[in-house]
Amino acid sequence: MNEVIVITGGRGVGKSTLAATYLSPSEVSKVFVHDSENSMNNIREQLRTAGLDFGHYVNLESRFANANIPGEDDLLSAMNQGNFPWVTESQKASLVSYYEYILNDLAENLTEGKYKVYIHDTLSKFEAGMVAWTEEHKRELGLMPNPHAFGKFWVSGVYAIYQNLLEALFARGIETVILCSHLKDATAGRGKKVVGKVVPRGKPMLYRISSLMLWLVGDKRNADGSPAALVLKERMGKLSIVDGDWEIKRMLPERLPSASWKNINDYLSGKVTVDLNSPRDGEAMTAAEREMISELVSKEQMRLMILGEERELLEVQAQMPELLRTSSEPLEIPSVKREIDPEASKTAMTLLREGKSPVAVMKELGIPLRLVLEVKKGMKEGSDE
Repeated sequence: MNEVIVITGGRGVGKSTLAATYLSPSEVSKVFVHDSENSMNNIREQLRTAGLDFGHYVNLESRFANANIPGEDDLLSAMNQGNFPWVTESQKASLVSYYEYILNDLAENLTEGKYKVYIHDTLSKFEAGMVAWTEEHKRELGLMPNPHAFGKFWVSGVYAIYQNLLEALFARGIETVILCSHLKDATAGRGKKVVGKVVPRGKPMLYRISSLMLWLVGDKRNADGSPAALVLKERMGKLSIVDGDWEIKRMLPERLPSASWKNINDYLSGKVTVDLNSPRDGEAMTAAEREMISELVSKEQMRLMILGEERELLEVQAQMPELLRTSSEPLEIPSVKREIDPEASKTAMTLLREGKSPVAVMKELGIPLRLVLEVKKGMKEGSDE
């Protein structure tokens, strides 16, 4: 079963540790990691001391230390205010390079069947890179240039790319995708901070695509220092038939007293049962925790936001390039060169001259959009000579 787990929470609360320990120590070599802020480096050193290591690990912060990429707080502040996450063309180019590097690393190193878990910790720069790539290719994708259309670029770029990315990861044998996201302070009116409220950095789309979404919070009652977790979404319930009727049982409480996979699996296996009407100590959110997360979990608002994105997604999906294939072939990535068959090139030129869009040609011929765009560019250059 393929699943997406989203882990959010404040800095230093334990997101990276929870993500890194999803598999048992004996299977840690089946974990593929993209670390965007050096948050797993210490964990990796401890693994190596024990003679273990992730199957694949890239410290993106170190690799892009000299790149002109805005700081995470600046990126997310811009995106959460509905603005593009860059100020200069140089910053945008750096974000595009960051995004393409990640895709190329997946294409070259995510060997089919070798890995079970993919971890991206944290998402901010990757998402900003998705937006930058979409904006960079807006004309080819048929998106009208509009400096205020950040929402459109989010849906037509980030949202659809996420869907394609997940399909490609699962096709390569990944069973579980774990995405980590920081928190930001909630604001109201002219950016004024709302005391006591925070929201996950990212869009409600993360809520939609996840099987499990956890919000980690500190809990001094845990002697081992482990955080508790607010269960924002759980799509792991047990479906059974009792006396000829369906019975759906929730397996996790609304709050996990201790957020470790051993404790979570005890609930999921039924070893520890859940009674939402009579929760055990630590299994119910406090009033302060409910107020803290209210910006995210207003159910009606969340439902409407998700439905709104889904409706727009249907309109723009046809314009999305085949960035990632779902077969066992290499992931299709913009910067990876591949020659187009001469006959296909001629057919593409004919279809383009007939007025068909690049996306329509891509679908009809079954070739990557990037190659169709190259043919179109060649036609234009030929006509200019």
